[in-house]
Amino acid sequence: KILKVENNPEGEKLYIETMDDGSGAPRTIQSGLRMYLKEEDLLGKHVIIAANLSPRTMRGVESRGMLLAGDYKDENGKYFKVNDKEKEEKKYDLSNIDDKKEKKQSYRLKYAIIITIIIVLSTILWKTLIN
Repeated sequence: KILKVENNPEGEKLYIETMDDGSGAPRTIQSGLRMYLKEEDLLGKHVIIAANLSPRTMRGVESRGMLLAGDYKDENGKYFKVNDKEKEEKKYDLSNIDDKKEKKQSYRLKYAIIITIIIVLSTILWKTLIN
């Protein structure tokens, strides 16, 4: 869960996020999301992170992981916002979709998300087993 979001003064595209990853110690991660999301859009959100990366100093601040993010365009090419509840519900509710093409696209989106999560988790598990 993201506890604190700050702008990196040395990086115009970077946020510095302090989060609770369940380890008992706060984790600092930097992400290049300033151009896409406001601080309040991230604050308090539960996110997926890659936590097994080596620490890296970016623009003067150490980042201990990577926040995984994605986006979604609707049929009109408009992006959904992170906190747009109505569109998020519509995006995953297949019961109102009559057109087979739209239903197929919705299933493809779900499969893409699932495959991405599987790849990330497999990579984490593989790196853990090697070490």
